[in-house]
Amino acid sequence: DIENMLEQLGCQVVASVPRLLKALAVASSLDFDLAVLDINLAGEVVYPLAFRLAQRGTPFLFTTGYSTSSLPSELSERPLLRKPMTLANLKKT
Repeated sequence: DIENMLEQLGCQVVASVPRLLKALAVASSLDFDLAVLDINLAGEVVYPLAFRLAQRGTPFLFTTGYSTSSLPSELSERPLLRKPMTLANLKKT
């Protein structure tokens, strides 16, 4: 659903990766302008990828349907989009 919404907003989706290790590899090998990170990837938190993107200056936002109480303080100011999301909320975020 997120991919479809991004395309409706004029974005080109270059990857959709459901596992952390693969996401880390893809992030190292692809060029992209923005990442939408689900905090929970198959039971693993996406924070290692978020820190890597932050270090290289790549903008990203988090999505989640869960509590964000475990979000590291260094990432707490990043944009957050709660699930279920709408096209309007995605565009705004």
